Amino acid sequence: MKRPALKLRTRISIHFLALVGTWTLFVLILLGNFLTQTARDFFRDQGAQLAQLVAVECAPLVHYEDLTSLAKMLEQRTKPPSHVRYIFVTMDNNQVVWSTFSGRTPPALVNLEHTKNPGEDVAVKLIKLGDEQLFDYAAEKAGVRVRLGMSLLPVQAFTHDVTTYILWIGVAGLLGVFAIALHVSRPIEALTTAVVKAAELDPRLRSQGLLQGTAETSTMAEWFQNVVTRLEESTRQLDTSKKLAYLGEISTSIAHEINNPLGIIVLNADFLARRARAGKLDPDVAEEVERVCSAATRATLAAQKLLQFARYSTQRSPAKRKRVRPEPLIRETVELLRDRIVLADCRVEVNIAAELPRVPLDQQGIQQVLFNLLTNALDASKDGDTVRISAEVSDAFLLSVADEGCGMSDELLAQAREPFVTTKELGRGTGLGLAISESIVKTHDGELLIETSPGGTTVTVRLPLKAPQ
Repeated sequence: MKRPALKLRTRISIHFLALVGTWTLFVLILLGNFLTQTARDFFRDQGAQLAQLVAVECAPLVHYEDLTSLAKMLEQRTKPPSHVRYIFVTMDNNQVVWSTFSGRTPPALVNLEHTKNPGEDVAVKLIKLGDEQLFDYAAEKAGVRVRLGMSLLPVQAFTHDVTTYILWIGVAGLLGVFAIALHVSRPIEALTTAVVKAAELDPRLRSQGLLQGTAETSTMAEWFQNVVTRLEESTRQLDTSKKLAYLGEISTSIAHEINNPLGIIVLNADFLARRARAGKLDPDVAEEVERVCSAATRATLAAQKLLQFARYSTQRSPAKRKRVRPEPLIRETVELLRDRIVLADCRVEVNIAAELPRVPLDQQGIQQVLFNLLTNALDASKDGDTVRISAEVSDAFLLSVADEGCGMSDELLAQAREPFVTTKELGRGTGLGLAISESIVKTHDGELLIETSPGGTTVTVRLPLKAPQ
């Protein structure tokens, strides 16, 4: 099942969402890491300078044993908003001289070893005290060693602020994208709605599927294509109708002009033929009379077909519908062609669905249609072939005639409904059978459908179950 196309605003939003999301992630990863590392390095250097300064201040106080001043100075350094968590002073033997810890200074912290980088006066180590990360500094001055612990909370706060700022920029960008998508897609959606409403004036266009693309552009393309297709089809039908009407007018004139003389010829030829059969004429003359009689009869049938074609193509005689049972009509038509079926050496199978309802139709016209279709099927069949007639009801009445002939080429199929198009030998067909049949079916507001393949041709008549009001 084909998935429905996304709306234009949705596609714009998805594309920009992916773009903004990728860019935001990229900035968060690269810029965030860069700023975090830069802030950490800066904070580390600031802490090293502070540790060295405290060491310089503590050295003389320790040597003069001025512990009161030392305590005041160290407590002052650890008061908020300072991020110094602890300061303690030791001598060479790691003996704690003074500490800002309220209790005993943790031994693990006192015995922590530092490695000083080349060119640095203060050794720095990243440690964790409880749940908090700190830089632990070790600075030495005149035999006095100062240990200072500085919290990394400012660095973490700075990183959090930068991340939040970047995320807010991304959210603002997405809102801007949605606003742009709405602004761009609104006129296209309005145009799509107008096109769909215009196309829906023809109800036959409503069941088509969507083309690929956005929901708006694909819908417009689909409906415009359908409108163009229907216009082309309507134009072709109009041209065909005009041609049929014109041919009908000509056929009417020709048929009337030749029908009366032909009638006289047939009557006289028949009179002479009866005399010849009674032996009252020379045998050679009798044979010629039989030929004249046969030719006159064929000419009369052709003139009658022209009149019938003119009747339906010009719609001078609209279909006189009444509700009839299809089964007797079908079987009567087959019986009328019984001699033709025997002559063709074919079998005719009639498959009629049980309990068919009465169908509104012009009995004479539909019988003529079935007569024409069955005649064409017999002409297309070989000895021993089977011609199948079926009738059923679904949403319409369907009458089908199928043969087992060689089928029709694409070129012949395209011209099959046109008048005077035939593949039969000269004298065996006029090429009016399908044209007359389609004209009759159209007067019933129905359709004539042709399916062909190398294994045969099936012609289906589709008639509505309800007569027009």
